[in-house]
Amino acid sequence: MAKSWMEDKAIWVFDLAHNNLDEDAIVKGFLKHYVLQGEGIEKVQQDMHFRTHYGDLYLQSAISGLRKALEHQIDVPIRSEMRTLDDPCIAVKGGIAWEH
Repeated sequence: MAKSWMEDKAIWVFDLAHNNLDEDAIVKGFLKHYVLQGEGIEKVQQDMHFRTHYGDLYLQSAISGLRKALEHQIDVPIRSEMRTLDDPCIAVKGGIAWEH
Protein backbone atom coordinates (compact mmCIF):
# COMPACT_ATOMS: atom_id res chain seq x y z
CA MET A 1 0.00 0.00 0.00
CA ALA A 2 2.73 2.49 0.89
CA LYS A 3 4.54 1.75 -2.36
CA SER A 4 1.50 2.59 -4.52
CA TRP A 5 1.09 5.80 -2.51
CA MET A 6 4.68 6.74 -3.29
CA GLU A 7 4.22 5.92 -6.97
CA ASP A 8 1.13 8.14 -6.99
CA LYS A 9 3.19 10.90 -5.41
CA ALA A 10 5.95 10.42 -7.98
CA ILE A 11 3.40 10.73 -10.78
CA TRP A 12 2.00 13.90 -9.24
CA VAL A 13 5.51 15.42 -8.92
CA PHE A 14 6.27 14.46 -12.55
CA ASP A 15 3.00 15.97 -13.79
CA LEU A 16 3.55 19.11 -11.70
CA ALA A 17 7.05 19.54 -13.12
CA HIS A 18 5.85 19.03 -16.68
CA ASN A 19 2.78 21.30 -16.37
CA ASN A 20 0.35 18.42 -16.95
CA LEU A 21 -2.09 19.33 -14.14
CA ASP A 22 -4.93 21.80 -13.85
CA GLU A 23 -5.15 23.97 -10.74
CA ASP A 24 -7.59 21.63 -9.01
CA ALA A 25 -5.29 18.62 -9.46
CA ILE A 26 -2.29 20.64 -8.28
CA VAL A 27 -4.00 21.68 -5.05
CA LYS A 28 -5.50 18.24 -4.34
CA GLY A 29 -2.16 16.50 -4.97
CA PHE A 30 -0.32 18.97 -2.76
CA LEU A 31 -2.82 18.44 0.05
CA LYS A 32 -2.72 14.65 -0.30
CA HIS A 33 1.02 14.16 -0.71
CA TYR A 34 2.42 16.97 1.41
CA VAL A 35 0.05 18.91 3.67
CA LEU A 36 -1.59 15.82 5.18
CA GLN A 37 1.91 14.51 5.86
CA GLY A 38 2.81 17.70 7.75
CA GLU A 39 4.98 19.09 4.95
CA GLY A 40 4.87 22.20 2.79
CA ILE A 41 6.15 23.78 -0.40
CA GLU A 42 9.77 23.52 0.70
CA LYS A 43 9.43 19.71 0.77
CA VAL A 44 8.10 19.74 -2.80
CA GLN A 45 11.19 21.74 -3.78
CA GLN A 46 13.49 19.31 -1.97
CA ASP A 47 11.83 16.29 -3.56
CA MET A 48 12.11 17.76 -7.03
CA HIS A 49 15.69 18.90 -6.54
CA PHE A 50 17.12 15.81 -4.82
CA ARG A 51 14.88 12.98 -6.06
CA THR A 52 14.42 13.87 -9.74
CA HIS A 53 16.52 14.90 -12.72
CA TYR A 54 14.08 17.51 -13.99
CA GLY A 55 16.40 20.51 -13.58
CA ASP A 56 15.99 24.05 -12.34
CA LEU A 57 13.68 25.20 -15.15
CA TYR A 58 11.13 22.49 -14.33
CA LEU A 59 11.56 23.13 -10.61
CA GLN A 60 10.92 26.86 -10.93
CA SER A 61 7.94 26.31 -13.22
CA ALA A 62 6.44 23.68 -10.90
CA ILE A 63 6.77 25.77 -7.75
CA SER A 64 5.42 28.82 -9.55
CA GLY A 65 2.41 26.78 -10.74
CA LEU A 66 1.87 25.39 -7.24
CA ARG A 67 1.94 28.84 -5.65
CA LYS A 68 -0.40 30.23 -8.33
CA ALA A 69 -2.89 27.38 -7.79
CA LEU A 70 -2.81 27.86 -4.01
CA GLU A 71 -3.19 31.64 -4.28
CA HIS A 72 -6.12 31.17 -6.66
CA GLN A 73 -7.87 29.01 -4.03
CA ILE A 74 -7.72 31.94 -1.60
CA ASP A 75 -9.98 33.94 -3.92
CA VAL A 76 -12.49 31.14 -4.55
CA PRO A 77 -15.70 31.64 -2.54
CA ILE A 78 -16.30 29.31 0.38
CA ARG A 79 -18.71 26.59 -0.70
CA SER A 80 -21.30 27.66 1.86
CA GLU A 81 -21.30 31.09 0.23
CA MET A 82 -21.81 29.71 -3.27
CA ARG A 83 -25.31 29.49 -4.70
CA THR A 84 -26.65 26.11 -5.65
CA LEU A 85 -29.56 24.87 -7.70
CA ASP A 86 -31.42 24.42 -4.40
CA ASP A 87 -31.22 28.18 -3.80
CA PRO A 88 -34.76 29.59 -4.17
CA CYS A 89 -33.38 32.69 -5.93
CA ILE A 90 -32.12 30.67 -8.89
CA ALA A 91 -34.41 29.15 -11.49
CA VAL A 92 -33.79 27.40 -14.78
CA LYS A 93 -35.81 28.39 -17.79
CA GLY A 94 -35.12 26.93 -21.21
CA GLY A 95 -31.84 25.40 -20.00
CA ILE A 96 -30.47 28.78 -18.88
CA ALA A 97 -30.04 29.66 -15.21
CA TRP A 98 -31.38 33.05 -14.24
CA GLU A 99 -32.06 34.83 -10.97
CA HIS A 100 -35.43 36.14 -9.81
